[in-house]
Amino acid sequence: MKILSAVFTDGDGHLTMMCENEGKLESGMFPLSRIEAEKYERLDLPIEIAGKKIAFTATKSEIFNALRQTDIDYVEWKTLKMTGQVKEDFITWHFNRLTIRAGFGT
Repeated sequence: MKILSAVFTDGDGHLTMMCENEGKLESGMFPLSRIEAEKYERLDLPIEIAGKKIAFTATKSEIFNALRQTDIDYVEWKTLKMTGQVKEDFITWHFNRLTIRAGFGT
């Protein structure tokens, strides 16, 4: 599995991620704070895929690279929105972008 998008929510108390798993997008919210994510090099995150609970191991660098990419995407969307080149809200635009990335494996 590859983390494509990540954001801390609920006052940095939860990590919400979108992952690519065999060409399909999966999402999950984990009770993980930014402080905990910075503290450990490897994190075991419980996730349920197709009704099966598994532990997904992510590295600190994977999580923070996804956070940076999400921020970069937001800035790009905001610029496109201000110039009238995009009409969707950020979540819809970002989800479409992640779907394309998962399809091309990038």
